[in-house]
Amino acid sequence: MVIYYLLAFCNLAWAFLEIRCCSHRRKRGVSIECEALLSLSLPLYTALNLQWLLHSVMGCFSLSVSFLYWTIIHPSHQHSLTAFNINIHFINSVQTAVDLLLSCTPVHLTHFIYPVLAAILYIIFAVVYWLMGGTNQSGQPYIYSILDFGGRPLLATLSILGVCLVCLPFCQLLLWKLQLLREWMVDCEKLRWMAVKREVWWWVKVSGGTDSGLMASLDPSVSVFESTRWRDLMEDQLSQSLTLV
Repeated sequence: MVIYYLLAFCNLAWAFLEIRCCSHRRKRGVSIECEALLSLSLPLYTALNLQWLLHSVMGCFSLSVSFLYWTIIHPSHQHSLTAFNINIHFINSVQTAVDLLLSCTPVHLTHFIYPVLAAILYIIFAVVYWLMGGTNQSGQPYIYSILDFGGRPLLATLSILGVCLVCLPFCQLLLWKLQLLREWMVDCEKLRWMAVKREVWWWVKVSGGTDSGLMASLDPSVSVFESTRWRDLMEDQLSQSLTLV
């Protein structure tokens, strides 16, 4: 989650600077062939795809950790409800939901394959950790009780299959449902002003555009990850501006 948030912050700052610099050059007439304001450079496009990948992995893992902990681990071990415990097993899912609702990151059901691949890497790590004699904070030879490969190998195997084949796809479905909720909220007249304010900020404050060319480009469902749609919209706006000039 930390890596995802750091990357998302860097990408936002990167996009801000690119658009601002492009707008500044266009106003000065230094580069008439400047790219459309929101067409993405290849490095930024790659960084955004990495952010999208981490978003899928982070979202599914956050919901899975919360669900598995409060339904299996906590009832059997009765861990104390400390601030640290609540933060890593509950607030993580809250952050995931808020991040999804406040952004335009798309969620595809088929992307559950990425969390599954990440889970396989984690399982390999857990097996190697157990083979090398690693223990948890209580000195027991496993990270979680459901991953006790030495004492209860059948339970560990069933747990792994259940997480990879049931839990992670179900969490991806929940994220997809949250995306549908976000789209429904944007379509509501009372909440549409949030999307309008976002568009005004990027178009007027960042890119230096005018209010006259703003309303035609308003589309709350457009995502920066869908670069083709952004490019088409902004190229139309740029061509109209050059025609007027």
